[in-house]
Amino acid sequence: MAITILKKAALLGLNPGNITRTARAERSDEIRTQVNAPILAYFRAVLRYCVFSDYRVVCYFGSWAVYRPDNGKFDVEDIDPSLCTHLIYGFAGLGESNSIKALDSWNELPDDYGKGEYRVMFLSDAFGRFVKLKAISPQTKVMLAIGGWNEGSSKYSDMASTASNRQQFADSVVAFLTKYGFDGLDVDWEYPAQRGGVDADKVSLYERARV
Repeated sequence: MAITILKKAALLGLNPGNITRTARAERSDEIRTQVNAPILAYFRAVLRYCVFSDYRVVCYFGSWAVYRPDNGKFDVEDIDPSLCTHLIYGFAGLGESNSIKALDSWNELPDDYGKGEYRVMFLSDAFGRFVKLKAISPQTKVMLAIGGWNEGSSKYSDMASTASNRQQFADSVVAFLTKYGFDGLDVDWEYPAQRGGVDADKVSLYERARV
C-alpha cells in the first residue's frame, strides 16, 4: 500500500513525504474510529438503562483540556452530552467574601479579554457554550463544580465555619448559577479533613446546603 502511494505520488509530481503523512493520518483516524465505536455504544447502552432507573452517569469536563496541544485539545464542542445523565464543568473557585468565582475568565466568560489573534484558537464563553449542550440532550443536567485540588482546603473550611460565611456562599452560588444557567453545583472540596481543612466544617456546610 505505502509503495503504491509513493509511486503514484512520484508520477503526479507530488511530495511523497506529504502523501505518506496524509495516509498515516487517515489510517490513524480509521483506527481511532474503530476503537471509539464500541466504547460509545457501551456508554449509550448504560445511559439508556440509567434513564429508566435510579442510576446516574456523571461526566466531568476538565476545562483546562482546551489548552492541551494538538490532538490532546478537548473543548466544550467535543462533548457528547447524550452519554451523560449529569454533566459537570470543572472548576469554579472560592473568591473574596466567600463568593463563588470563575477561575479562568479569559476562557469561561463571554467577554473577549483582548484575545486578538488567539480568538481563532480559543473561544470565549465556555460557561455559555457548556450550558447550551442541553439543547442537544435536554434530559441531561448541566452543572458546575467548585473546588478541585488546586483550590486547596483551608479557605473552604473557613467559609463553612460560621453561619454568616455559609450564607454568603449560598447566596453567591444561587446568583452565579442563575446568571450562567447551570442546573446545580457540585462541591469538590479536596479534602475537608486534610490540607488545612477541618472535618466538622464539612458537616456544617452540607447542613446549610439542605436548607
